[in-house]
Amino acid sequence: MRTSSTRDTHRNAVGGVCINDGSHEECSAQGAWIDPGVESLETENANTVDEITMCQAAVYIEDAVHYRSVFHRASYRMIRLYSFYYSPFWQWTIGAAIAVIHLLAFIEYPSSSLSATADISSPSYNLTRQRNQVPCWVPSFLEFVCLAVFFVDAVFKSVLLQSEQDVLKQPWLVAYFVIVSLSATMSLAFVFSGCGGFFHVHRALRPFFLVQNSSMMKKTIKYLHRTVPQVLTVLILIAVYLLIFTLIAMCIVQPIDLALDRANDTDGGGAAPDEADNKTAIVGISSEFSSFPQSLFNMLVLLTTANNPDITVRSYNFNRLYSLFFMAYLFIGLFCFMNMLTAVFYNQFRGYLTGAMQTRLFRRRLGVLAAFQVLHCCGGPQQRPMCEHQDVRTVPLACVVALLNKLRLPDWRLAILREVYFKLLLSLLIACGELFVL
Repeated sequence: MRTSSTRDTHRNAVGGVCINDGSHEECSAQGAWIDPGVESLETENANTVDEITMCQAAVYIEDAVHYRSVFHRASYRMIRLYSFYYSPFWQWTIGAAIAVIHLLAFIEYPSSSLSATADISSPSYNLTRQRNQVPCWVPSFLEFVCLAVFFVDAVFKSVLLQSEQDVLKQPWLVAYFVIVSLSATMSLAFVFSGCGGFFHVHRALRPFFLVQNSSMMKKTIKYLHRTVPQVLTVLILIAVYLLIFTLIAMCIVQPIDLALDRANDTDGGGAAPDEADNKTAIVGISSEFSSFPQSLFNMLVLLTTANNPDITVRSYNFNRLYSLFFMAYLFIGLFCFMNMLTAVFYNQFRGYLTGAMQTRLFRRRLGVLAAFQVLHCCGGPQQRPMCEHQDVRTVPLACVVALLNKLRLPDWRLAILREVYFKLLLSLLIACGELFVL
């Protein structure tokens, strides 16, 4: 491939587009940081070298498309293992294991899913004899299979890291190993004890597998972990506000119990029972604010939940002036403190969203750059023509076409890549005024 123009050398793209990196070094030196497997390239023949290069470049492009990190082992065997790990088969296997281990709660004891009714007072519901129950070994066997899949998944993740020291730097991966080991140990103890007992701690740990497999859930937890220190001051301010108004409510809203006036007639004569009942009257209000814990809970309900009028109805019926106190409390709480809390959360989320978008864009660009460096090593020096400037590198057009055919992406993504590539190639042909020769 040859060209006589030096325009657009500052842009990176796929195909015969040049990238100005400010230096002209050997291919192995440029690609050393991504570990393109130089030792294996020297020992294999040309066909194997092209296969290794195409596999590496395809993996890096897929990492860029899915916003994954490119900092993983890039030898030929590890690339094959990496491709298998992110293949639809293995991802569906992990998803099925997560679904099965959570659905075990419907068949494990003491679940009543297989019974005709969940009413324990029903004669057909008996906890010992008449209840339909799955044999103990069935859920235990399914749980062991799921835990084995999770253990293999954790091993895959640890092997694909760049070094063994990186495993300890991944808290989610360390927790993955610990929880899988703890769940397997407790399940074995449960089986060896004859499936006796009702207390199983490892069942409460099962949602971790769902969170660990979801990058969005992990990012959300990470975001909450970073947001809580900034929001803590506002939460403390709201807590002080609740305490102050709770004490005020206990002072001004007197907790007088409900009483009934069943007095006789003013002449002292006995009255009929129905006439006495008609003379009953409320002389006090209910005791929503009789104790500090109950008052604090009611004030919190009044501020945060939808059924808040229930707290104020009895007081309002007794004396309408109490409405001024509750209106002041709700106005300050809703329009001042809650808006302040919303503003803090919005500000933190906006920063988190901006950082997440920058990280995704950086990973995409880094994956494309890694694929370009690998493709630059494709073939011999005669297949890697340089532009007129010595600080500019190019990629053979044949390697780019082969890469597009090897990518394991949905058809609509491949169509977009091919469309963008050929549009860019056509624009370069028009700009250079000269055709590329394969």
